[in-house]
Amino acid sequence: MTQPIREATQEPVPQHPLKEERRQHTRYDKVNLELSVARPGIKGILRINPSSSKCLDISLSGIQFNSNQKFTLDEKLVLDLCVYDTELKELNAIVLDSQLHEDGHWCTRAKFCFQAKRMQQPGVTSSLLKIIDRLRTEHEFPLVTPDH
Repeated sequence: MTQPIREATQEPVPQHPLKEERRQHTRYDKVNLELSVARPGIKGILRINPSSSKCLDISLSGIQFNSNQKFTLDEKLVLDLCVYDTELKELNAIVLDSQLHEDGHWCTRAKFCFQAKRMQQPGVTSSLLKIIDRLRTEHEFPLVTPDH
C-alpha cells in the first residue's frame, strides 16, 4: 500500500487514526512563524511554560511544534502566533500527542479548538487563514537573493 503525499512538502504522510481530520487541510512549513505556547489558567502560573517552541507544521486544523517540555494527551494549550504583521493571541488548542526525539526536544501535535468561545470571536478564523496564506505564498514563491 502506498502512502499519501503531503500536498505542500511532497513528503510521505505517516498513517494515523485521525488522518481524515488531519489531512482535510493543506499543511505548510513554518517559514517566519513565531510561536508562543502556554498552559491556560492556574496551570500556566504554577508550571513553567516552554522557553522555546518552534513551529514545524501548521494547517487550518492544527499545529505541530518542538519544545523543551512534554505535553500530555488532551492537555489544553494557549497559543500565540505571529507572521509579519498578522498576530493571533490566545488560540485554544488540545494536545493530540507528544513524542521525544533524538535531539532531546519534544515534538507535539495539537488541534485548534474552534468550539471554544474565544475561537468563535470575529476575525480569529480569518486571521488564521491569513497566516496560512502568507506561509503558502512564501512556500510557493520563496524570496531568492541573487549571488554577487
